[in-house]
Amino acid sequence: MNKSLFLYIVHRLSTEVEYFQPKEDATGRSGISPLQKCTAAIRQLANGGGVDPVDEY
Repeated sequence: MNKSLFLYIVHRLSTEVEYFQPKEDATGRSGISPLQKCTAAIRQLANGGGVDPVDEY
């Protein structure tokens, strides 16, 4: 996938979908970034697998 296309997708998802917006956990630390969430989601869609193989990356 083209880098500019991927970054465009990340930007759109992080502005329009609440799940992809950056959040803090209960201790005040920042959670997983939108870039990491999008990477995991696209890997999951591309491989057609479950969440378990993706969560280690």
